[in-house]
Amino acid sequence: MSTHQNSLSTRLEELASHVGAEPEELLEAFAHILAGVPHRDHGAPHTLTAGEESEYRQAGGLHAELPDVHDRASTTTLQRRFTIARASLSTVDTARLLNVTDSRIRQRINAGTLRAVKYGRGWRVLACQFADDREVPGIGRVVEAIPRDVPAVAVDTFLTTPSVDLPVADEAVSPRDWLLAGRDVDAVVELAADLDRLP
Repeated sequence: MSTHQNSLSTRLEELASHVGAEPEELLEAFAHILAGVPHRDHGAPHTLTAGEESEYRQAGGLHAELPDVHDRASTTTLQRRFTIARASLSTVDTARLLNVTDSRIRQRINAGTLRAVKYGRGWRVLACQFADDREVPGIGRVVEAIPRDVPAVAVDTFLTTPSVDLPVADEAVSPRDWLLAGRDVDAVVELAADLDRLP
């Protein structure tokens, strides 16, 4: 193995360790991500004018060098993705919890009434959709309203983060807690439908 390959292998192992995954899992995740990225021919490189460069720098769009790999937002997102996947349920465990068949769970994932993340060769159903060995009331309608291109990490964050649009006794609660308290499902469905437009 060449020095360059050794260096890449070492960096892969470091990154995998940092996000709590095996190197093979990481490579599989990268392959899954890249499979959905369309190839674009950018043609000849575009040289920025002095004015354009100044504007980009003021907006924080140009950096002399990238931050360390451990400090990058992409690393944090990947780490969160693995954490969510590991905390989530297999389709078999989800079927057992809901007292239905494994194929029924797969149907719901395909229909969008249960949100899952690809993990290895199978699916892991987001754990935030369940509480006390039951499905969170109305969760099927809520996750179905979330646009399909919103990633699992964003779905989990949306469901578990307090929202000022969902106050209970003057305190913001998460969509998940709102639903568990038996509140209006439509209020969360409306927020879910706008999820891809949130900053």
